[in-house]
Amino acid sequence: MISPEQHLEYSIEYINRITKELGPLHYHSCTWTEPYYENIGKLENVKVANWSFGTSADPADLMKKFSGKFLLAPHIDLNVHREHGVASLNKNLNSACDLTKYLLDNMLENTALYIWFQPDLCEDIEQIKRIYRLLDDYGYTPIT
Repeated sequence: MISPEQHLEYSIEYINRITKELGPLHYHSCTWTEPYYENIGKLENVKVANWSFGTSADPADLMKKFSGKFLLAPHIDLNVHREHGVASLNKNLNSACDLTKYLLDNMLENTALYIWFQPDLCEDIEQIKRIYRLLDDYGYTPIT
């Protein structure tokens, strides 16, 4: 972890130089919390942004802040609901399926969302079946 000031100077500044010269990119930062929002908002020419739920702010807040800026592509693993960031939300999220539902329920009209299911989750056939039924209930078709 680096401070928001170092993040701006040593990450955002150089990412923007790269995207200016080479074009759009996929941005990943494990931790999306309030002190970094302003910096993330300064990213230029980023098409996809990915983060970890375990060390980031409430995904509903992230969608409010960043929907419409780029494709939001959080990753979900089998036990993400047990990680500190998710557990601290106190939203009764007891599985990857619950977290997926929470994401879908908090999408905005301008949210572009691509949920990246980690391999350990994909190996849990029952959990994936539950998620696929959920996506179907919401009118979404999973890409496999």
